[in-house]
Amino acid sequence: MEKKLNFDFFQVVMPDDEPRTFEAVIDEITALNGVAATYDNGEYHVRLLGVKQQQGYYLGDIARIRMNDIPDKMRLSGEREAINLEDDQGLGEIASFIYNTQLKALVLMRNKFAVTASGFANYVQNLGRVQGTIIFEHILEADAYQRLARMNIAHKVELGIAAPGNGAIFDELGLRPQTLAELINAAPKVRMDFAISMDRGRSGSLPLRALQNMITTFRRDHAGELVSLIVSGKENPEQRLDIVDMLEEVMTDKEPVTLQRNQRTIADHQRHFAIEQVYQRKLPVLNRILREA
Repeated sequence: MEKKLNFDFFQVVMPDDEPRTFEAVIDEITALNGVAATYDNGEYHVRLLGVKQQQGYYLGDIARIRMNDIPDKMRLSGEREAINLEDDQGLGEIASFIYNTQLKALVLMRNKFAVTASGFANYVQNLGRVQGTIIFEHILEADAYQRLARMNIAHKVELGIAAPGNGAIFDELGLRPQTLAELINAAPKVRMDFAISMDRGRSGSLPLRALQNMITTFRRDHAGELVSLIVSGKENPEQRLDIVDMLEEVMTDKEPVTLQRNQRTIADHQRHFAIEQVYQRKLPVLNRILREA
């Protein structure tokens, strides 16, 4: 049986006030012994496993350990029995990762039951006592970067923000009249959509540098709140508008693994082989994108 593993690509951004590199913090965490390397985020426990330094990159696993709400074992005929675990045992879900130290590029296996990208960043940030917030910024597909670079005329940017909470995100933009603040605070699950564009029929462009700074801020500092980020523009007035969806056109990849009959879990060596295949396949593109950035 064949199973496809999915992988996402991020660039790691360390806080300005943190003197250490991401890999230096990883080294410090992996040097911890026993439960000292495990972090309780209030929902589940997280820890690094088997991190190895290769030529130019780190290869390892990050595990999500579920200590509560443990399900029963159950036969197809319906009989069930409890899974007996010791007090320091839980159910582990593992995702493999590769981190390129020069490009600051992270490849992370996507597994809805394992640690997410934000959970990984939060783990390193807290256990490593990092000064500030670590950001894993999605890397776009190469074509998206090229199309954005050609936009000499920026026509419109559309933003969708989910659950903005206390409205702090709008403070940064200077968009917080009292009525808006009341709406946000009264409805914590509200979604806000707004667009900045040139007037219909007007020539010219949105200020490109300011637009680029705003997009960078939203992608790095508010990635968890963004539900849409779409930029439209063109290279010259005669062309049709090009539209770049900066949440959809992100770099991903897949790699199949073959499971033997009755094999119910993916072995470590299979995950590691798969992620290294994906990493080597995407490395030329990553070099081109990130070295030019």
